[in-house]
Amino acid sequence: MNTAWIAAFAVLSVAVLALGLIVLGVLRQSVAALGEAAAALRSSVQAGEPKGLAAGTLVPDFAADTTGTAFGLSDLRGRRSIVLFLSSGCSPCHTLAAELRKSPPAIEPAQLVVVADASPQGEQLVEGLPVRVVFEHGEVSRAFETASTPHAFAVDESGVVLGAFVPNTTRQLVELSDLVWEGGGADFERVTRSAADDPILTR
Repeated sequence: MNTAWIAAFAVLSVAVLALGLIVLGVLRQSVAALGEAAAALRSSVQAGEPKGLAAGTLVPDFAADTTGTAFGLSDLRGRRSIVLFLSSGCSPCHTLAAELRKSPPAIEPAQLVVVADASPQGEQLVEGLPVRVVFEHGEVSRAFETASTPHAFAVDESGVVLGAFVPNTTRQLVELSDLVWEGGGADFERVTRSAADDPILTR
């Protein structure tokens, strides 16, 4: 083998080695970037979880009087309640409202109270619902510390929050409320996660 071939082979070997190191570096950067992206995604999912009064919290006193009919904490005391927040700008809320209109959930002995924004669009959203409807300019939402919709709170006879969840169907409203009345716990958490994963409605 002459000198030219040896030199060419050496150059080629160095080039292959350099290329391998470059590819390895790119792969390491890609893995690091993927890890950061996954962490950001997990963080964004957690940040996107609906906020609101935690279980065991007494609902603070409030008063909503936007339709000539007052509604406040006294309306929740003495009877178990599911307070469901819907908004006209929320696509899943329209689907859930249509389902409620067609087949209201049997959540006795609790009462279902739907809270909607006081606007022509809000009135249209909940028109014809066979449950109690309260229109607000944010009074009830502020009391429950939520801006998310759909968002439901189970409240006991004393006005204490027993649990909160994102209902995707009326069936889940019934199932979740039953579990809350039975004391919640692991089963409540399991069904809450199931409701969040239900493909019928997506946030």
